[in-house]
Amino acid sequence: MEKQLWPTVPSGYLEPGVPDFPRWGEAAPLLALSERLHSEMCALASEIDDFGTRVSDPEVVNHLVIRLAGTGLSIAEILHSVSGKLDRSLIDLDHWLEVLEAFDDAQRAFRDACGAAQAAIEVMRNHTQMPR
Repeated sequence: MEKQLWPTVPSGYLEPGVPDFPRWGEAAPLLALSERLHSEMCALASEIDDFGTRVSDPEVVNHLVIRLAGTGLSIAEILHSVSGKLDRSLIDLDHWLEVLEAFDDAQRAFRDACGAAQAAIEVMRNHTQMPR
């Protein structure tokens, strides 16, 4: 059986975070996926706080930070794709370039954050002593 994000359109009251199918139409599954990913990232943040010092192992930190840096690069790519799909007819043409530059700035910020995370991991690796 193939798993579907939204096998049927929900009926009744839509909870916050549930895409409004009549409004979003074919894009609703993308919005549902983004909501699920957001929820998982919030859960990860909460879990890390709950685990306390058990997350302090440098190998665990290395793995988490590398994955999060990769997620930042994915977010930059998503921003690039989304900005390329903007409906120009809905944006004030006098400000079209400003909108694109804002998306470029956001992409750059996520790429920079990825680089900073990778640099932090490198510093940690250079200054972590192996147990004796």
